[in-house]
Amino acid sequence: MTIKAPRPTALVSAIAALALVSACSETSDSTPTASGPAIPILEEPLNATDPAPEFVAGESQGITADTVRFIGESAFARYWAAAEEESGLCLLAEVSNSELGGASCSSEEVFRQRGLALHLGGQDVASVQAYLFPTDITSDAVIQALPAELEPGSGSGLELIEKEGNVLLVLDAEAANSLDELEVQREGGQTLPVNLF
Repeated sequence: MTIKAPRPTALVSAIAALALVSACSETSDSTPTASGPAIPILEEPLNATDPAPEFVAGESQGITADTVRFIGESAFARYWAAAEEESGLCLLAEVSNSELGGASCSSEEVFRQRGLALHLGGQDVASVQAYLFPTDITSDAVIQALPAELEPGSGSGLELIEKEGNVLLVLDAEAANSLDELEVQREGGQTLPVNLF
């Protein structure tokens, strides 16, 4: 697990939560079923119209700018995936209208089992949480796991972004506080327990 707060000029709480499933409760339910690239967008050519976030300049915490690929933008932040030499795969975010940015990284094996989460919050900056699912979890599966009052796009403080086979779940602080845990169905029939923080 890597905890990073790449912007020291901002009062930032960047919490990288990889162990969203308790280490003592690892079972076959979290066994990945997808083959192919773990984050397919990383196989795509670099797009000059979607530059890396400002806190990734040259090499920042082992992330190089030419590996960064844009996932999408929510009402709260912009999101990227990247490769890191030491840990493998990363989720990056930069909160809208602020100097708050951060990254969360894991090995490819852990990502395939559990996904990758990032929590950003700072002084006078609204908290944002994002969770990037492995490719064997669809947006329909995530929606089915959500309570009705948190339907994406309904002003619930929750959004889903799909990019090249991965689904990104984004929540503001209020939505995250109302949702403690999800049980998301994987394509192979197993479930992925997701504990939000």
